[in-house]
Amino acid sequence: MTYRDELDGLLESQVIWEPYTAEIRAQVPEICTSGQDTCLSRVPLISWKRVEWHLPDRVLRQFGYCPSTDIMPMDPSFVRVDGRGKSDTDWALYHQASIALWESRRAYIVTGEIPRLDYDYKVKQYLA
Repeated sequence: MTYRDELDGLLESQVIWEPYTAEIRAQVPEICTSGQDTCLSRVPLISWKRVEWHLPDRVLRQFGYCPSTDIMPMDPSFVRVDGRGKSDTDWALYHQASIALWESRRAYIVTGEIPRLDYDYKVKQYLA
């Protein structure tokens, strides 16, 4: 709750909405930018212990797009948090729905609206 209170108390002027500008991306190694076309994929992120949704449509401003209030709910049935009690050979079977979504991640890229004259209005709608 402490972190939530701190974030809620920030003023808009205290936030860098698009932290990874072209200039900053040009300074990082290629391995950090390869596959960046899928940064906007709305799919489960998979590690050995957790599977969690990546929801870029909730943070469109950090990608340089207008924020949207039209956010689709995620389908929690696709993601299983862990496979406790499962052997290593069962892991892929246990998470097969999430793995299938990840493997087809380019089909789930979220598109955003480029900021226009009504940007401030859309931001106020989003914040409300």
